[in-house]
Order: sequence, then C-alpha cells, then structure tokens
Amino acid sequence: MKPHRMILVAWLFFSVVNGVLFPMIPVYILDLSGSYLYVGMINAFPALMLVFMSFIWGAFSDKIGKRKEIIFFSCFVGALMYFVFDALNAELLIVFRTIQSVFLASAYLVPTLLTEYFPEEKSKALGNFAGPLIGGFLAQLFNIPFAFIFAGILCIFSTFLAFYLKSIYKNF
Repeated sequence: MKPHRMILVAWLFFSVVNGVLFPMIPVYILDLSGSYLYVGMINAFPALMLVFMSFIWGAFSDKIGKRKEIIFFSCFVGALMYFVFDALNAELLIVFRTIQSVFLASAYLVPTLLTEYFPEEKSKALGNFAGPLIGGFLAQLFNIPFAFIFAGILCIFSTFLAFYLKSIYKNF
C-alpha cells in the first residue's frame, strides 16, 4: 500500500472510532444512571482535552522530531483504555475518557504526516467525512459494550498502520 494511502486508512479507522462512540457514550452514561450533567461532562471534558493536548502534542513532536513514535505510543495507550470502559461507573467513565483524550489527541498529528511527507496529497488529509458516517452506521449495529471493544480494536489497528510508516519513510 502506498504510504499516503496507509496514512489515510489509519485516519479513517480513527474517524470510525469517533463515529461509533460520540453518539453512544451519552446514552451509555444515562444507562449507567448518570445525570444530564454527566452527559455534558462526558462530552465537554474530552473535547477540551483534545483542543488543549493537540497543541501540546504538536509542540512536543516538533521539538523532538518523532511524530510517528509519539502517535504510536500515545494512541496505543489511549486505545487500550477502551477495553475497560464497560466495567466503569458513570463517574469513572468521565475520568477515564478525559484521560484517554489526553493520549488520543496525538492522533491529530496523522494529517500532519501527509502535509509534511506528501505535500502534493495535502487535500486528501482533510477528506475524513467518511469515518463518522461509517462509524454512525456501525454504532446502530452494535450494543454499547461491544462498541467499546470494536473501537479499541480499530484504534489499535490504526495505530499500527501509522507506525508502519517508519520503515516506509526511510526508503525516500
């Protein structure tokens, strides 16, 4: 597979994960006897972490110059957290999802790989609308605990796809 296509496939899987979880987590919080305040918190806290940590991960990767390794490590840790979500109560789910967002925010460096390594493919980095559409469809097919496992598997697969670029990039 060509390197830019591998990056796009990794980004697609990451987008599918978000498409599966964003519509389901608020419903799941309510199923756990959480309040509407918890629904707001499960949406707001991770979103704030994504905004804040995207800049931190970007600055950190610029400083040390190892984007792929940062993406791999942090997204792998974030992906592993999916496997415990169905065992948590509403309060712990909010805490774990917020911590997970700290790690998963580095995934927003993936389109940066396209713009740096493949400048002629820049526009393809922005074409990620298919992920949420596919994810929304899949969210309707799966029950919530299975969706967490599915999201974790897809996120790990996406992480390994992005990491494989290290050996490909050396050939340029």
